[in-house]
Amino acid sequence: MFEMHQMQYKRIVMLTSCALTFAAFAIWRIFQSVAERGGILGNPDVAPDLYILSCTILMTCGVVAILARSYEDHKQITQAERYDQDTGLPNSASLVERLNKSVKNGKTQSEIGLLAIGIDGLQSINVARGYGVGNQVIRVVAERLNAAIGNSGTLYRISGDTFMVCANGIETESELAQIAERIIELRDEPILAGGFTCFVGFAIGAVLADEEISDVQGFVRKAELALLHTRTQSTEKFVVYSNRLEHSTNRLSDLEAGFRQALETDQLEVYFQPLIDSASNSIVSVEALARWIHPQLGVIKPQEFVRLAEALGLNEKMGNVVLRKACSAIGPIKGLNLAVNISANHLLHPEFIRDLKQILELTHFPPERLELEITENVVMDLPVRANEVLRNLRRLGISIALDDFGTGYTGLSYLKELQVDRIKIDSKFVVGLGKSPEAEAMFASIVEIIQQRGHKITVEGIETMDQLKFLETFEGFWYQGFLFSKPLKYIQLLRSDFLNNLAVDPDDQLAEDHTEPKIKLVASS
Repeated sequence: MFEMHQMQYKRIVMLTSCALTFAAFAIWRIFQSVAERGGILGNPDVAPDLYILSCTILMTCGVVAILARSYEDHKQITQAERYDQDTGLPNSASLVERLNKSVKNGKTQSEIGLLAIGIDGLQSINVARGYGVGNQVIRVVAERLNAAIGNSGTLYRISGDTFMVCANGIETESELAQIAERIIELRDEPILAGGFTCFVGFAIGAVLADEEISDVQGFVRKAELALLHTRTQSTEKFVVYSNRLEHSTNRLSDLEAGFRQALETDQLEVYFQPLIDSASNSIVSVEALARWIHPQLGVIKPQEFVRLAEALGLNEKMGNVVLRKACSAIGPIKGLNLAVNISANHLLHPEFIRDLKQILELTHFPPERLELEITENVVMDLPVRANEVLRNLRRLGISIALDDFGTGYTGLSYLKELQVDRIKIDSKFVVGLGKSPEAEAMFASIVEIIQQRGHKITVEGIETMDQLKFLETFEGFWYQGFLFSKPLKYIQLLRSDFLNNLAVDPDDQLAEDHTEPKIKLVASS
């Protein structure tokens, strides 16, 4: 595209030159003709020449004005193509152009280093506060990044939450690390935007060339893959691309492309883990769990592709896929509830409730049979916004469960403020039951406070008979864990004894070759 506008620019210059040359020649010829006829004063024979002269001047001015406007349009288009409109920073096209010039000028690879900077937390700000606030945050971040980088390099904005620094004169990874350290230190500085105080973090992936650049796009891609590795595979906030990481980043590249395709082509599978009612010792619900089998890489661990979805900004899309497939599968089984885990960004997305209503309508799933599981950080980070969403969900008849209770920073005193129906006690409080009096006392105190607040309880992570024997001293629990069942494929659930006492809707064809209806959710704008 940039090359096309360069050609357009050359055409404008050529046409302007031709128009001015023609006008100058025409005006010279007219004045010569007038002079040959004795001049202008008192000479009626030169009137036609004066008329032609006036028309020529007007036409020339018009052509020049049109060409001048075309030139300004060209400048604006070029500006839009090569610079980010929100921050005024050069963009990825400018970066590639600069690198291409560096290669042509014979700069060695050891003189160039790239740092890809990911802004952690921006997606949450966009969802919770709106994109207007998010754009203000981006502009402040850009200013602070430029100040932190100083004369070390040039800052580029590559995409929504990704910047890149191109640094010349870089010979060692330690020099890249020094720039990265200055950037990471910015995470503690609050950002005031739209009346809100916001905080963001930084993840950085870098590449230092050690040989001649043969593929500029590939060189940039290495920095992007190093950033993706930082966000999904590493506990560090700064990773440099190296031969040691090549296998990992190649795998990440395959996973990135494969995961996008999996969401588009319904490759994600949904497994179901039973929840057992302690009173009746029978199944009352199932938790939907996403599973992904890559065509070449095989089974991908949930922790891996969940972090990948977060890094790629695909949480909401993945969540909608799981919701749709789970509701479609479990809907025909009368008397069976469904629990689905919802990420913070998905829950707080402006279109979440609209999308959820659409899914329930298309799958004919009764909202009173659905329980959405959220983590405690959703409520504690943005309590007003989160509780507003939770109240709207409960008005629809949907239940809310607080998942992994006790693993974060929610104190028991906060329970009275939570708009939730059920608390899921995390497995870390279950491990010592039946063996450790201290663990049992801790568990009993947690249960007492939860029940005083009027919340129902699910205990997850039950794996031994000793644990179950202790839990049977309490009433009204739902149980979940490998002692009862591992997560099951849908066909395994249908074949299991869990569903023996549950009715199946006669209008639905539930068989061992059951396939889900081909229902597609309209994407959020």
